[in-house]
Amino acid sequence: MSADEYIVKLFFDRDRRAIEEADQKYGKYLLTVAKNILQNEQDGEECVNDTYLSAWNTIPPQKPVSLKRYLCSIVRNSAISKYRSQKAQKRAGVTLCIDELGEYAAPDERGSAEIRRVLDEFLKLSKPRDMTIFVYRYYYAYPVDKIANRYGISLQAVYKTLDKMKEQLRKKLNEEGITV
Repeated sequence: MSADEYIVKLFFDRDRRAIEEADQKYGKYLLTVAKNILQNEQDGEECVNDTYLSAWNTIPPQKPVSLKRYLCSIVRNSAISKYRSQKAQKRAGVTLCIDELGEYAAPDERGSAEIRRVLDEFLKLSKPRDMTIFVYRYYYAYPVDKIANRYGISLQAVYKTLDKMKEQLRKKLNEEGITV
């Protein structure tokens, strides 16, 4: 039994050690994702705590295949909601990188599942470095300068890659009949 399977089993058994084990294994990772979006450690910690509560309330009946992805999805959605709530209250601040995608990320009448399918297909067909840059920016909300440093390339090169990827994604969505 893998560590993730063990943790999921603890959730199913309603054993509070599940949260401790999940935090020990994924806590720093989840906090990094939340902080990248919110740019605030305290708000990030709050989102991580909300993630554990949500996991407690949804496992069972959910039985995630990948606990890491499951928890990351929850913390990311929580952080984006908190960011948008704060933004609405302040009516100012930095633009959330997901907002850069604009209409590319907006569900059409077929819903977000169809867009997710097309996006997954699009990313699988992309060059590995381009795909990683795209995912780091738009899923994990990494700042562009950190992505540039990670790959040893200029900020301009990162922006150019992101622009190229967004244009290719727009074309792919249009080919699939999803108008953006």
